[in-house]
Amino acid sequence: MLSRLKTLFSKPEPVPEVLDLDWVMAEVKKKEAGGEIPLGQRIFSFDYASLLYSLDREITKNYRLTIYNGEERLFSFTIFAQLGNYEILRQALEQSIAFMDSERKIANLPKNDILIGFFYGY
Repeated sequence: MLSRLKTLFSKPEPVPEVLDLDWVMAEVKKKEAGGEIPLGQRIFSFDYASLLYSLDREITKNYRLTIYNGEERLFSFTIFAQLGNYEILRQALEQSIAFMDSERKIANLPKNDILIGFFYGY
């Protein structure tokens, strides 16, 4: 219970302006090696380009990357990778970050065999 509260109220890790995916992947592996993380509980979050990126696993046990601007949820990406499939997770993170670094057109949301994107807005 105490660890869950600590996770809920922890601040995201600071990230340099140039995102180092090796660092992100190492942090995810480290958190998951520490024991079973309940579904829906944040595994890792970080700030990048003035946005909050939060990674957890959904009820299907796939990863989910949710991107916030302040408290407003902008996008969510379902990553079709089970726990420990870090190669697919890395590819999906690369694609989702590339989308966020682009013009962010809804028509260009990723939708392929490893990743599907969703828009939350008007």
